[in-house]
Amino acid sequence: MDKRKIMKKESSRVSVKRDPDDVSLDNHNSPNNFCSVCEVSFMDINENYEDIVRFFIQHNILKNVIQCEQCMNIIHLNQRDLVFRCNWVDKQTQKKCYFFKSAKKNTILEHSTIRIKPFFNFVAVLLFLKPPRNKIYREHLKLSNATFSIWSKLCRDILVKWNEGNFKKIGGPCQTIEVDISNICGGSSLILGGICRETKDFFLHPIEKKYNSSSVTKIIEANVEEDSIIITKELEIYDCLKQLETYTHFSVKKFVDETTGAHINHMQRMWRDVKINIPHHSFKNEHMLQPYIAEYKFKRTYSDLERMHFFFKAAGGF
Repeated sequence: MDKRKIMKKESSRVSVKRDPDDVSLDNHNSPNNFCSVCEVSFMDINENYEDIVRFFIQHNILKNVIQCEQCMNIIHLNQRDLVFRCNWVDKQTQKKCYFFKSAKKNTILEHSTIRIKPFFNFVAVLLFLKPPRNKIYREHLKLSNATFSIWSKLCRDILVKWNEGNFKKIGGPCQTIEVDISNICGGSSLILGGICRETKDFFLHPIEKKYNSSSVTKIIEANVEEDSIIITKELEIYDCLKQLETYTHFSVKKFVDETTGAHINHMQRMWRDVKINIPHHSFKNEHMLQPYIAEYKFKRTYSDLERMHFFFKAAGGF
């Protein structure tokens, strides 16, 4: 089969079909017209420009039509130039409307450095590949240091906002939460983490090295539902949990407690995964660590093929 036909077939999964007879502003920009869930593979990063623009329209990054701010006429997006240009003529006065507006305005694409296709590829590399990715960005996408910094910050901000908007406590009655503190990569920041055995939900929270029992308790209470069973290492820092009536607390000295059978093996496995996916340099301070935690949580939440869809859905409301 012709290779071009194969690529065209693959790209159809992220394309948006447009009804040329439908000129209603409400119909075009209605949430019902947006993508519910689509799959984008790493091979789709070679999509052509038109397909990527339609993908952005479908995920609410760009609008397909707007209402002219001067004459109230319905204007369709010029997908080639990404502008709205009104050419309406009043039949009585023969006056022409010259309203013009960039489709990128007030979107994540507004910054002058952002080019549609390279940015689409940039996000794909971010979501499909593990750090470090700097060499790929500079050598394969030919990004300057300034552009790399701007796009990286934008994507980090989107992921952090997604993380904040999707926060929920883990655990609950009869559910077991393994809790541990790790300094797996050195640096001035540590991570307090917990994972629910039953649901695999988890939380990761940066803490300073000068933490105390009170600060650990506050983080656990903010992230773990009441009536949960909490298992930790047998350390003095966790003794305060035994005084809380809202949790049942067990501790373990080694790998498995011979009496209770308590262990934190799930948490240990997650630390190994975190070490692979979060760069060592991010542990220098909490400000650098938080975006990587958000990226890690995002990737654990969605499968490879779902990530592009949910990232740009989040970016559409950014």
